[in-house]
Amino acid sequence: MFLLWFSWQVRQTIGARYGRKITLIISNVLVVVFGVGAAFSPNYITFVVLRAFQAAGCYGMLLISMVIGTEFVGPSRRAFVAIFISVSFSLGYLLLTFYAYLIRNWRYLLLTLNMTFALFFFFYPFIPESVRWQISKGRYKRAEISIRKVAKINKVKLTDDFFQQTNFYNSKDRQGDKKHDTNLTDLFRTPVLRKRMMIMIVIWMTNNLIFYGFHLSTGSFGVDIYLSFVISGVVEIVSVVLCIPLIEWFGRRYSFIASFVIAGVASFIVIFVPAGAAKTSIAMVGKFGIAASWAICGIYVIEILPTPTRSVGVGICSMASRIVAIATPLLLLLYDVWAPGPFVLQTIAALVAAGLCFILPETRGKKLPETLEDGETFGIKSTEEIQSMDELHLTQRGGVSA
Repeated sequence: MFLLWFSWQVRQTIGARYGRKITLIISNVLVVVFGVGAAFSPNYITFVVLRAFQAAGCYGMLLISMVIGTEFVGPSRRAFVAIFISVSFSLGYLLLTFYAYLIRNWRYLLLTLNMTFALFFFFYPFIPESVRWQISKGRYKRAEISIRKVAKINKVKLTDDFFQQTNFYNSKDRQGDKKHDTNLTDLFRTPVLRKRMMIMIVIWMTNNLIFYGFHLSTGSFGVDIYLSFVISGVVEIVSVVLCIPLIEWFGRRYSFIASFVIAGVASFIVIFVPAGAAKTSIAMVGKFGIAASWAICGIYVIEILPTPTRSVGVGICSMASRIVAIATPLLLLLYDVWAPGPFVLQTIAALVAAGLCFILPETRGKKLPETLEDGETFGIKSTEEIQSMDELHLTQRGGVSA
């Protein structure tokens, strides 16, 4: 847990100061180096330590990939990109099952998995730095080069004076965000961002509780474990893919609420069903709901948080969810005390999270907030509220500069 926290601190510092792309590459290096090293571990302690370092890199890859992907597209394509990246988790789930079924020696299994990660290095020359990050740091020339490169690949012709006509170099030119490197305190310094950040942390923790609750209970449903994992992976893929049209039709917030309700109801019903195909089917309905929630959760937090603190906020949510992921195997010990216990807790947590979603703003079709001020006023419709937020922010800035 300490290693994950430390790696998150280092990752968010590098991501905020030096860029998203270099953070992604470093994370990939950690995954391959420590993953291959774990395959040759001479003892259990060495294995655990190496796998812990690998896990730190793996989550860095997942989160930074999501940030880069969504920051590079507009509102109309943002959901598709974020959901498409989420599908990779489920595809990896199926790939792991396939590898594990064919390769029963754990050392060979680890080597095979990590050599798959090594293939990613061939893609980095084609991945540009986040333009939004470059703009947030005032690196307009580099941002222009990145945009022209993307336009050329997409066969979109930009006029020579395009950036002057669009007032590109003066857009969002607010020096307040560029005078200092942002950190986690910026997310909790103002009331609106603080409230939303706390809700997102609770939601991420709830997602992990329910997801791993179903995931780790797979072997106890009375069905072959390999078959259960394959079914679970397919269910996740279907769920995540269906999210693409649903969150565009009904919006992020109501889709989020529906996914939690489905997971909560399934967690409740599965208590009363004996082990076998019926119990597995109901559990898969719950997995369907929580997989959808995870997909929406990933894009929701990115759309709510402003660019300077986006990677920091995603890292905080991920860290909080890791605490629950670590505790979930211990939670399953409740089976020995009170068998329905874990699923009762999942039901309550899902319904509470669904209720909290009503407090969050709808982000469908909205422009990503670029500055801390944008993040504070994002989704607030009242002019008076916006003015009060501006006054509060100016007061706090005066305190900071003083």
